[in-house]
Amino acid sequence: MYATLHFAAYGLLGVPPYHWYYLHTAIPLALAGSYGIAVLATRIAPRALPSAAHVAAACCAPFAAGFVAFAALYGWPLMESPIHSNWATSSEYAADAQWLNREIPADDTILLSGEIGTLAYYSNHALINEFSDQNIAIALARQDRAQSGLGRFLSDLAPVHLREEALVTCPDYVLEHVPDENRGPVLGPRFHGQLLMRWSMSSSWKPSSTLYLWRVSAAALQRHLDGQCKLSDASAG
Repeated sequence: MYATLHFAAYGLLGVPPYHWYYLHTAIPLALAGSYGIAVLATRIAPRALPSAAHVAAACCAPFAAGFVAFAALYGWPLMESPIHSNWATSSEYAADAQWLNREIPADDTILLSGEIGTLAYYSNHALINEFSDQNIAIALARQDRAQSGLGRFLSDLAPVHLREEALVTCPDYVLEHVPDENRGPVLGPRFHGQLLMRWSMSSSWKPSSTLYLWRVSAAALQRHLDGQCKLSDASAG
């Protein structure tokens, strides 16, 4: 029931088919299947069927063989996950974050357009976007709520997520990841930013992408974020 409801809800929301969303469907189905095998092996015809150990071994053998074949083909330890949709490798993100730690003051805020998880893990800076900043997320939720339909209904069900927090300092930098090699950056040129650094990135999912670091006006980014940040004394002056 849970797997069915989850699949139906995400289908109605029209979210992209990222692989991690299927965990909520795959795990309940795997548990139900395991329970069915256990019932079949122990209750229905225990004498006619193989033992539970044999059943478990038969189920695990294809996965073990597939893992060994994958490791033999791509090497061990793995440089990337077998299934992922990342635009760059963890080592590339770690190197970029370490450069930021060396060259950008630690108390400066950075507006991030792109993947945030690995960069935020290695970086000492506040990287903000709709995934890391509550106020930016609330502003987007209110835009959905202003429209009739499913977005408004879901917002009404979860008022706790509309709790605002203290405003962060407006960023002076934009970190913009462009996954399409045929398309250039958008935010940096829009705010007449100064290009400070550019990294070429690559992964098995996205063979070529570029990460840009721009120095921009904090006041311009405050307008871009609809006031969801506060200017520092230096920026205000």
